[in-house]
Amino acid sequence: MCALASVLAACAADDAQREAVCERSVAIETAVLRVGALADETKTMNAAALRSQIDEDLANLTATLDVAPDSIVGDLSTILSRLRNLYGALEMLGWDSAQFVGDARLDDALADIGSVNSRRHLARLSGYIIDACDEASVGGDVPPDSIVAVPPTSTSLPSTDDPIPTDEDLLTAHVAMGTAIAESAGLTVTIEQAECLGREADLVALPESLEGQPAKDAWDEAFLRIFPKCGVNAPDQPTP
Repeated sequence: MCALASVLAACAADDAQREAVCERSVAIETAVLRVGALADETKTMNAAALRSQIDEDLANLTATLDVAPDSIVGDLSTILSRLRNLYGALEMLGWDSAQFVGDARLDDALADIGSVNSRRHLARLSGYIIDACDEASVGGDVPPDSIVAVPPTSTSLPSTDDPIPTDEDLLTAHVAMGTAIAESAGLTVTIEQAECLGREADLVALPESLEGQPAKDAWDEAFLRIFPKCGVNAPDQPTP
């Protein structure tokens, strides 16, 4: 009897998660399409429109992560991480399109978000929406990895060297990461606070054994702890 009750409770939770994701299906599909085009379109887009688009997609995908079933948590987390890295690279350039060409950090971020691996994650998100939310569809399976391919470019080719980052490199990367974290939470921070947030976020590590909702909860808890370390009020905590 207990086992049956557990199964029914799990099914009800799965249905609730599916329904919550499907309520956001249009926003998710829009984000999937736009993120998939960023590698090719970022450097030619209007900077203000680009920033508005990435802000919107970050907000929609982050909201989806809060209600997502375990089967797509990994896909969402990976895409969000790469999208935040791209946001951080653009932030360091002041969203000045004149500086987009030839910037190594931006090129690296675009290579990551346009990689075959990223496209597979995006395809799985789209496949979930088709399978779970469109009752008229048949199947909705994601194409096998073998047919997901992109031609190599100068920014997607693997590097033969893995240089040790300098203190200046780390400082710049931490500021970019911290700024992206703060802005995604709707917060305004100083350069010093941004650097602190990025540095502390870089130290966050979780056991690889954690998956699904426990992993998501652990990440949320770990990130909430870094805000007070940097003199910033956590986004969901009242001012003391």
